[in-house]
Amino acid sequence: MRVVDAHGHLGQCTVFELNSEDTEVLETMDEAGINAGLIMPYPGAPDARKVHDDIADLAKRYPHRIYGIVNANPRFLGREAYFAEVERCIQDLGFVGIKLHTVGHAVGPLTEIGGWVFEAANLFNVPLQIHTGPGIPFSAPGAVIPRAQQYPDLRIILVHAGQAFLSGGAYGAATVCPNVWLETSWSYGAEIEWWANDLGAHRFCLRGLAGQSSAMAVGGICPHCSGSCLPGYARGTGRYARSNDVHRSGAQLGP
Repeated sequence: MRVVDAHGHLGQCTVFELNSEDTEVLETMDEAGINAGLIMPYPGAPDARKVHDDIADLAKRYPHRIYGIVNANPRFLGREAYFAEVERCIQDLGFVGIKLHTVGHAVGPLTEIGGWVFEAANLFNVPLQIHTGPGIPFSAPGAVIPRAQQYPDLRIILVHAGQAFLSGGAYGAATVCPNVWLETSWSYGAEIEWWANDLGAHRFCLRGLAGQSSAMAVGGICPHCSGSCLPGYARGTGRYARSNDVHRSGAQLGP
């Protein structure tokens, strides 16, 4: 059983004024006992294409430890360039998923531009992570429901699961859409326990199959116990493993 960080970033962010160097990412993974990380540019990356290349280089230097997620702003690129970058990352660089950062890109799921992202993930058969929580109306979890129904075979992960104050919408989306999963960083322990009892803990964990387009599929169990403990949450303690950047999920990366 390998511990996987389902949601990490590399590079500079001009939207949230952040910067994560590769050494910091790797050191943090080591400190937290993370075996593998799904890494993407921040939404405010000055040059997302360059950061994609940096992630690909990091993945080459640390095979089976770093996996890339496409995170480019479709509003800035336009449809043709966006699809071209997604294709390059997935087919040439071996990336395993796509991220729509709704608030960071100012793109809602139900907009025409947001529709491109769902279309691209469905076309290339990779899971789609979507930022939910702060940043409404762009990041309202319930807005994902019509798209999830439009693409019933697309695996959709609601990052932050609404981040507490919109968690009811994330739970509702997962309840009515079987192709929607919840990533629980920045969520309350009591909520996670409720969701796990109602939906099942398997609706929260991310699992990748190395070398396949289906990497980052959902499944797995917590490596810290033999039961259905949830990502980032130690059963009976109410404690998290560093929230977003070191979000822990029991998962398998490998054939």
